[in-house]
Amino acid sequence: MGLSFGYSDAHDPPYPDDMDAARLRIKTALDAAGVAFLCGWNDFTISVEDRVNKLMGDGVKVLSGVGEEGAAIGRKITGREMPV
Repeated sequence: MGLSFGYSDAHDPPYPDDMDAARLRIKTALDAAGVAFLCGWNDFTISVEDRVNKLMGDGVKVLSGVGEEGAAIGRKITGREMPV
């Protein structure tokens, strides 16, 4: 999204205000349509647990870029288990 906004180096947080506003607008539209929001937060200055908590706190339903460690943290928070 950063490139489409004219930012050649805004691929990781923190994002410029206009990109954050666009992210929120997309999430709001998805919520209204009943569609899960897929998002990543590749801020490697914070722990995987903090990234998972940030995303889940933002209402993200499908987390990207947190690996198996992040998936396990998310399952623990939500009480979900792997089906197999």
